[in-house]
Amino acid sequence: MAMLTPSAGDGYGYNLAESDRIFTSAMTGLYGWTAIGLGVAGGVAWLLSQAGIFLFSSLLGMILGLVLAIGCLFGMQFAARKGAPLAVVGALYLGFTALMGATLSYVFAIYSSASIAQAFAGACGLFALMSVFGFSTKRDLSKIGTLAIIALIGMIVVGLINSFLFRSTGLQLLLSVITLPIFMGLTAWETQALKQEAQVAAAEGNAAAASRIALIGAAGMFLNIVNMFLALLHIFGFFGGDD
Repeated sequence: MAMLTPSAGDGYGYNLAESDRIFTSAMTGLYGWTAIGLGVAGGVAWLLSQAGIFLFSSLLGMILGLVLAIGCLFGMQFAARKGAPLAVVGALYLGFTALMGATLSYVFAIYSSASIAQAFAGACGLFALMSVFGFSTKRDLSKIGTLAIIALIGMIVVGLINSFLFRSTGLQLLLSVITLPIFMGLTAWETQALKQEAQVAAAEGNAAAASRIALIGAAGMFLNIVNMFLALLHIFGFFGGDD
C-alpha cells in the first residue's frame, strides 16, 4: 500500500518525506552491507592464511567452495522472496561472504601485500565510478546488463576450458583483462536496477521490502568488486612477477 497523508488540496497525496527516508535508507544499506561483506570476506581470508589453512586451495576445492557460497546466495534470495526476517537474510549473506573469503585465502600466500592493496584499491575505485554512473545516468542500461551477462557466461566457459585443458597463462591474462569491463558494466546496470526497485518500494511505503532489496543487491555488488579485485590482482601480479 502506498503511504498517503492529507494534502493541502482535495484528496490525498504521497508522503514524500517518508518515501525519501525509506529510499535513502535502502541505498545507504546497499553500500553498507557491501562494505560489511567485503570486511567479512577479507577478514576470513586473512585469518585463514595466517593460520596456514587453505580450505579450497585446489581447483576442485575452489569449485566446491564456490558451490557452497552460491548455495548460500540462493538460500538468501529464496528467504528474502518468502518474506523471512531481515536478520535471517542478513545471516545468510554473511555466511555467503565468509565462504567467499575462505575460497580467497590463497591470495595472501601467492601475491605480495602491495599487489593485493593496489588491486583492492583499484577495484573499489572502478566500482565507485560505475555505481555513481549507474545511479545518476538517465540512459536505460538494461541492454548493457544483458550483453555483460552473455559475455560473462562466455568468459566462464572459456576459463573452465583453459583451466582443465590448455592452462595458458596468456589466455588467463586476457580473460582477466576482459573481466574488468564486464563487471564494470554489471555494476552500473545493477545500480540502476536497484535504484528503481528501491524507489518503487519507497513510493509504496514498504520499508521492509526496500531493506531486502538493499541486502540482496549488496550480494551482487560484493561479487562485482571481488571479481574486479581478482582480475586486477592477476594483472598486477603477472606484470609484477607474483604469478
